[in-house]
Amino acid sequence: MKAYSVQSILDWLSTKGLLTNRAQAEAFILCDENMTKLPAYIHVLMGIGALLGSFCIIGLLIATKIISFDNEKSLLISGFSCIVFACILFYFIRHQRTLLNSFGLQCALIFMIVGKSLFVAGFHTNFQHLIAPINKDWMITLGILLVTLFTYSIFPLWVDRFLSTLSLLCSLAFNMLFQFDTTLYFFLFYCALVLCTGFLFLWPKKTLFWNPLSYSCVITLCICAVDLVSSFYGSGLQGNTPSFILPTLYFNIATGFGLIGLCFILAGRYNRTQLFILFACIGLLILSLISNTGILLAIGFLILGYAKHDNVLTILGGLFLALFLIYFYYSLPYTLDYKAGILAGSGIILLASNYILKMMKWGMEE
Repeated sequence: MKAYSVQSILDWLSTKGLLTNRAQAEAFILCDENMTKLPAYIHVLMGIGALLGSFCIIGLLIATKIISFDNEKSLLISGFSCIVFACILFYFIRHQRTLLNSFGLQCALIFMIVGKSLFVAGFHTNFQHLIAPINKDWMITLGILLVTLFTYSIFPLWVDRFLSTLSLLCSLAFNMLFQFDTTLYFFLFYCALVLCTGFLFLWPKKTLFWNPLSYSCVITLCICAVDLVSSFYGSGLQGNTPSFILPTLYFNIATGFGLIGLCFILAGRYNRTQLFILFACIGLLILSLISNTGILLAIGFLILGYAKHDNVLTILGGLFLALFLIYFYYSLPYTLDYKAGILAGSGIILLASNYILKMMKWGMEE
């Protein structure tokens, strides 16, 4: 593959008539290149540090008897106060010097997590009797939804947005899976989550505002896939006699059709009836019948990561693909000889596919 410069790409787009406002595109590239971006591991460390700090503050509040889990009003008042204090601290400290800014943002994140946790804990116990048809688990989901909607715009810290939306989606997934006597609602939630993830990463006008939600959808899909490939799927349904457990094959087929749609969307300038697109779709359809949901999702993440030049999504896709492949081959009901033969045959097929790609020049850029 050739190495292209930014200017040559802009020249090519202008020549093809695909770039209507070159000055705006150049200004955007310069601003994005000069933007100070924190590495991904910094966000991870901030999240871990904030979680540990929030546990310490909650323990301090309990030890000093400022809050009590038997007093729902104290949880609500303390939680709301911490949320307001975190917002004030964030807007006061965000333009200070580097060291003070870093320390202030970490403190604001800690108090925000504490505030949300206490508010949700007080909300689901204080208002559960006012909304009779809703049980405890759904009240927790409703509480997380309220604090997420309230703080997503006014507290623009990436880690907080990611943790809030991830908590909300995981809570929804838990309720869809364990609050009904059928897995049909979990299947509908899974399909909606796949569509939402595809839309967020393919949305051409998406801003950084939606990035935390996008990655929350990715992690939630991975969690759903772990449950689907495990032996716990369908074992914790509400009621002693579940009415209907949807086979995991339906999840595979839904994911496979999602990948086929993704291939057609990303085909872009290519003719969607060309041979290599059709071969890819047929391969994905066959793979959806013989593999597991985790492998299909990981392939989708790799495709999206490559298409959108998203290194984080590519790394996540590669990591989960390796994990789900190991589990898939380990769970095959065959002896080691047959498993070794399957592995060798898979390698031969991959090498042959690579040879065909080079021979047909399907991997060359036009």
